[in-house]
Amino acid sequence: MVIRLAAEIADVRQRLTTRTHEEEDLGAALRQAQIQNEKLSSAPANNVQSTSKPSRRDLADLMEANPALRTLFKQSFRANLGLQFQPLYDRAHLSSEQIERFEELMTDAEQDKLDLQAATKAHGLAANDPALAKMRQQTEEKLQSAQKEILGETGYLLLQQYNRQKPLQSLTTSFASLVAYTGTPLSAPQVGRLLEVLSNASSQYQTGGRADLATIDSKRMLQNAERIFTPNQFAALQASSNMIELSKLREQFYQQKKAAAK
Repeated sequence: MVIRLAAEIADVRQRLTTRTHEEEDLGAALRQAQIQNEKLSSAPANNVQSTSKPSRRDLADLMEANPALRTLFKQSFRANLGLQFQPLYDRAHLSSEQIERFEELMTDAEQDKLDLQAATKAHGLAANDPALAKMRQQTEEKLQSAQKEILGETGYLLLQQYNRQKPLQSLTTSFASLVAYTGTPLSAPQVGRLLEVLSNASSQYQTGGRADLATIDSKRMLQNAERIFTPNQFAALQASSNMIELSKLREQFYQQKKAAAK
């Protein structure tokens, strides 16, 4: 049991390292391409936001101008999927073949969205064009059909549930990283169970919506989490609950600031 858990942790760390390196490479390549494009269009160099995350539209433009970025983007996006959906893989008991097919499907779907974005711009179509809306709907229906084929009905339902929990994934990852180098790091099943606990403490998730950090009841979350963690892990989670409250206050502040600016 100990050997298996150690292997799982090592595997996650290795994928995290790979993901980080590939995202750094992609980010550097995108920034360089963006600078080159700005120079070609005679835009001032100080207008380049080198630290901002490119939108899908930016990515589509940059990959159209720099085809070599497509391969790098695909590698980075694919590496991220393994970490992003690991709780789903564990929950649905997916085989290695299913995981391979699912990640290939999701990577191709993201590239299709980028291609559609590029085509939209090339033909001068408005974002709300009816033809585009129909194409997006058809693309989404095709994606859902392929997901059902790969995952099965049960796996597909778990995917829908997981997508509703996705806004809390960064918090789950942060907590797992916090205890990763202690004497009691989280096992893969514990990471999935933590996501469940956080989601079930979100009132918005409980009413059928997407889980939301701002709607988490920290007291309820801690009560439900105590039974699935060791004392050391639970102590770390208690400390993390303070971060949740601070994040909620920060979100409220920015919402109030945005409302006041209108």
